[in-house]
Order: sequence, then C-alpha cells, then structure tokens
Amino acid sequence: MASYSAPQKFALTSTTTALALLLPQQISSEVNTLRTLHDRTSQTWPPHINILYPFLPLQHLPQAIPLLQSALSSLSYHTLRVVLDDVGVFKHRKNATVFLRPAEGGECEGKLKELRGVVEGVFGLREGEGTREGVWRPHLGVGQASLMGSGREVDRLEEQVSKLVGLEWEARGLVVLRREVDGRMTVCEELRFGDAEGMYGVEGDELKDGTSQDANSTPCFAFNDNSNENNGAWSRWSKGGHQIQAIPNTISISTYNIMAEPTASPFTTRLPLIITSLSSPPPPPQSSLQILCLQEISDESLPLILGSPYIQQTYPYATHAPSSLLPSARNLVTLASQPFTSTVVQFEARHKSALVVEFSLGDLEEKNVLVANVHLTSGLTDKAVQAKKSQINTLSKFLIARGKDREREIIIAGDFNLTTSNRTIQKALSGALITKETAMEVKTVIDLNVWEDAFLVSDLNIERGSMEGNHEDGPMLDGEDANGSAMLGHDSNEIFAGEQGATFDRITNPIAAQLDPPIDRSPQRYDRVLYLKGGGISARGERDEFEIFGFADEEGRVGSDHYGVRALLSVAGSGSSPGAISRMTLRNDSGSVGSGITFVEDGTDFSGLLEPYLPTATDIAQREMAIELLQSTLSRGAGLENLFLAPLGSYLMDTYFVDSDVDVLAIGCVSPAKFFEFAGRELRNLDSGNEESFKGVHFVNSLVSIVEVNVLGIKFDLQYCQAEELVRAYVPLSLPPFLYPILCLLYILHNPS
Repeated sequence: MASYSAPQKFALTSTTTALALLLPQQISSEVNTLRTLHDRTSQTWPPHINILYPFLPLQHLPQAIPLLQSALSSLSYHTLRVVLDDVGVFKHRKNATVFLRPAEGGECEGKLKELRGVVEGVFGLREGEGTREGVWRPHLGVGQASLMGSGREVDRLEEQVSKLVGLEWEARGLVVLRREVDGRMTVCEELRFGDAEGMYGVEGDELKDGTSQDANSTPCFAFNDNSNENNGAWSRWSKGGHQIQAIPNTISISTYNIMAEPTASPFTTRLPLIITSLSSPPPPPQSSLQILCLQEISDESLPLILGSPYIQQTYPYATHAPSSLLPSARNLVTLASQPFTSTVVQFEARHKSALVVEFSLGDLEEKNVLVANVHLTSGLTDKAVQAKKSQINTLSKFLIARGKDREREIIIAGDFNLTTSNRTIQKALSGALITKETAMEVKTVIDLNVWEDAFLVSDLNIERGSMEGNHEDGPMLDGEDANGSAMLGHDSNEIFAGEQGATFDRITNPIAAQLDPPIDRSPQRYDRVLYLKGGGISARGERDEFEIFGFADEEGRVGSDHYGVRALLSVAGSGSSPGAISRMTLRNDSGSVGSGITFVEDGTDFSGLLEPYLPTATDIAQREMAIELLQSTLSRGAGLENLFLAPLGSYLMDTYFVDSDVDVLAIGCVSPAKFFEFAGRELRNLDSGNEESFKGVHFVNSLVSIVEVNVLGIKFDLQYCQAEELVRAYVPLSLPPFLYPILCLLYILHNPS
C-alpha cells in the first residue's frame, strides 16, 4: 500500500455530515420497501452503512477530503464485495433497531473493518474510537420497533428483515453525506477505491443523491419464458437486453382491487375468476401499451398472479417478482406490456403510498408516460377526506414536478376510496359523521379542472345523459342509468346521483354484500382512471373506451369485492418537426369585397415553433396548484380565513407564456395595511425557513401595492382588495374564475367610498 499524508487529528463531532457506504440503486429500492414503513429516517437518509458518524464540520471537508481520497486510492482493490447475510437488533430503552449486517467473523466483516482502520488512520483515531462500547459493528439499519408490551413488534420486524438476507453488491467507494436545510442527507463527495470509476449507479449511471426521485427509480422485472426454470422466470430488466418499442397509438389501462381481507375466501379459489375478469374485456389494438394496476396484493396472491400464463403473456413486465418483499398485507403492484422504471411516492401516513411507473417510448425515448397506482385512505369522515385530499395533492405535485423537464403524459389509476353516492353523503351529514364543509369537499378531492376522469367522458356515461357531480339528493330519473352492466340488479328509480358507474356495490356483488357497511349499502364509484388535461392523452375515440369488468359469473361468483375498470386512451403522435415549411398558394378571390385583391393561403404549421413558448398541461396544473398553495398560506392570517384569490391579466385571459408571471388579486375582509403586513411577514418567514415552495419575496410600494413572490417556481404579483360583502357572498363551487374581477369592479362601483 502506497503512503499518504501523515495522520491528522480532526474533531469528528458534526452530525451534519457522515462518511458512509451507499447501496446501489436497485438494492436501495428493495430495502426502502421496509424502511418506508418502519424507519423514521427513511425520508432523510438513503440506505447506508456508516463508516464514520458523526463526521467533520463542513468547513474542514476541503482539507480532509484529499487526504481521505489519497488513502482510498492507495488500496490494492478497486471494488469491495459487500454481503449482508445476517440480522441483528440494537435494543434501546423503549424500542429496538433491527438491521442487516455481514456475518460475524466472516470475510465481508473483516474487509469492512480493515476499511474502517484505513479511515481511522487518516484521522488519527484509535481503533473503535467514537463507537458503541469501543467496537465498530458495520450494519444497515432497516427499521425500529417498540419494546413495550410483549415485544412482538420486534419479532415481526425481524421476520420481515430476514427476507432481505443475502443482499450483496460490489462497492466501488465511499461517499460524504451532507445534511440539507430540509434535513435530507445528500451526497456531496464521492471517494473511490483504487482506480474505481462510476460508483453507485445501475449499469454505470451515477447515484448523486440517495434520496432524489431519479435515484430511487428502479428497473422493473421481466418475464423470460425461455428460462430453464419451470414455466419461465422473472428477473430484473436490463435496458440493454430489451428493445424499447415505438410510441403507441393507444394505452389500455386497467385497475383492479383484488381484495386481501382476512375474511375473504382463499385466493387460490378466486384466482381463476380474477384472471377471467382481467381477460374478459375486448383485446385492445396490437399497437397498444397495456398497463394493469392492482391493489391489495398479498404475499399469498403475488406469486399466484405472476404465475398465471395470461399475465406472463399479456403483461411480461412487473414492479415485483414472485419472491419480492411486500411491506404490508395490502400492496400495490403494476404490470405492463413494455418495460419501465418505478418509484414509490410516500404519503404522510406511513402505510400509504403511490406506486409510480415511467415508460420511455420511441426509438429516441422522446415520449414518456407516467402512471401512478393508488389505494387511498378509506372511510367517510372529516379526517379521512382530508387524508385523501392530502394524498392526491402530494401525488399531483410529484407527478407535475416530474413532468416539467420533458414531454410526459400523466395517468393516475386505482382505488380512490372516494364516496360518490349523494345518498351516503347526505346520511353521513345528517348523522353528524361529517361536517357540511367535508360534504362539499368530498366532491372536490379530485380537481376536475386539472384531471380528466375517463368514465365521465366515456360513452358509458355520456350516452345515457348522466354526469357525476350533480348534488341532487333524490334518485335518478328513468333512463338515466349511466352504468350499463354495472347497475344490473338495480331499479333505475333507486339509483341516486353518484352511484352510476359503481365499482363497489353491496347489492350486486356477493362478496361486498358480506361486508358490514359503515353508513349504508349504497353503490360507490371507488375505482377510477384519471389523466392530466391538456396533454396528448384523450379518452374520446372511435370505439368504446371505458369498461367495467369482474361481474358475477353464471354461478353468482366474483373474484373480488370490487369491480375492475378498463380505459382505452388515445395517444397523440409526436407531431411535425418544428419549422416545417409547406407550400404557399396564391388565389384571386373575385367573389370578395375588393375584387382583384390577391390573397395568400399559407398552410405552414407553426405549432412546432410556438410549442416551446406555450404552457403545457403540466405548466397549467402547476400554476393552479401554486395559486391554491398561495391562497391556503395567506388564509392563515387573522381575519383572512375566507380570503380568495382572483387571477388577472394574461393568466385570466389564457394568453400567457411558460415564463410569464401571474397577476392575482387577493380579496378579503381586513384592511390593506393589515393584509400586506401579514403577507409580507409570513411569506418572508417561509422564504428564510425550510419551506422550499416560497422564494424571492419582495414588496413593491407603488401606486398599487404589490407583493412579488415565487411559488413553486412561478412568479406572482399579488395585489389586494378589501371587499367584505363579496367575501361573504363568495361560493367557491358556483363562480367561475373569470367573474371574480367583474364582481370586484361591481363592488367598487357600488361602494365608491
């Protein structure tokens, strides 16, 4: 081993940095399956093995990093094989940490301790200095469990972690992690062993931030029917081994909650019914991208589903393999006819998340499609509705941010658990189970200004003249059955608004009928397919685009308590190339006023030239979300609870560009002085704190007072109008935005003082 600079004594006291060994992207995803649910640091730390923590203050890194890199470069190896083949437990006073580790006394543990010794030499440390009991134990923390009571939580977590035993990879170096202002530990330095290059990526792609969105994307599994194993085998997809297919003309997407209730009949008996239901809709065009989103997948059902010949032939790519670790009793799994990568979007509730898959389509991967598989919080209570709204908002922000940098189409499918029957909502309201505000809000959890609902625009709904969202309390009129076969067994006079298109029906579904209803037995349209408005996806085509499947067979049997939903979505092509010049023709229009005047007909398609400057669907959605965030923030002030924002200018007229700012008028009850005092103080506090959504707050004391603020990357010019009568009369669901400035003007004219 070559010599390096003499050891120096550093103060290793800083918790803002760490020297660690990171896991490759693919393995990180497997570990995060459990960490997301059980590790309180899962949102701030990537999966890691700490070599030194606490580490150096940031100001000492420039001096120490060259010394450390010199020592690591002198190692005789450029890769170190890490094998985690044992489970251990650190017990604390009230809880315990469960972790993976190399086998005690094994080759891997010996190599890691030698590596630790090299690092100790660089910093002039004694062996084991700064460790628990003076002994360094390499380990990968997976989660914490309570020691209170019987201690069964620790045993259960140990059992789950044991399924990860056997993780191994070739490590090519160490990283220095730095704590950001939001608490996340991100990579700020990469230090390689020997002459190693390309440290932590999959197939050479570097992992710069263990907590970033792209870093957490995981390749899918692919079914290989030529495998030597019985009936083929599922293995991790390699991009180089499979051809990316052309951009499809259509996307066939199905969603199905296959039920994991303990009281349900064994899955082995329900599987044939589920497979029959999945294969029952008419097959889509051959050029279609086929996607299947499943909810409530269990350890029992996963290998059976993936072992089905129909699944293997129709959906040969999946987020999971038969042996994959499932973190809970009810899990999300997505399958498709083309390869993809996947990312988990964690919600506030640790047991709730969305599974987002991304397809890169076309020879040049010019078209990307994002599909989110969801299973939202159940129940009709104030808390449950707020949870659903929060989950949708979190997911929308993720998807829109993900789609900003390139052309991406966005779809959300799954079990939304949203009560749709007006009859049920009215009963909950009259029984004081929910407030009046929640009764209104449950209809707006999904913002239909941002998202298109495939059912609501389908022939299944439109041809029968029923649109969801009508707030009548009574039954539908004769002939208004908008659910087709889904409403078999119902008297049309008993169908209330919001029950058409039902996918959870205690009257027609024998399994659902056995479940005790929390409020009533009304049918609900829980399962949906949404897509972002204004993009290249449409549910309006020449054939039936929407179907509900999974109904009872001739013997009255069903595979699940839910019916499934399938939507056929049209995909717009890539379009003509920018700057394409078409032929100009001249004509003399003798029939027009001013006979003899020559007109020029120009068929040039300028859409390609204008497209970079015009807002996309994601731009539009981002602005709407930013306005909502700004309004909710300003409404925190005393007397501003009912404040609302009215867009003005180019945004109101829909004539803005992607880099245009947004002019908005805040309308409230307090005086302008009190409003600007609060707004300036609140927004500046958010700007200087940990709130990344608000930046660049500036007060302009012009003829008309204005606060300039950047929200979600969009610049706002905020003005204010005091109009108490208008605020009191304001009903959010009844007024279109273009009326706000008009009403303000009328108010000012009516109250000139």
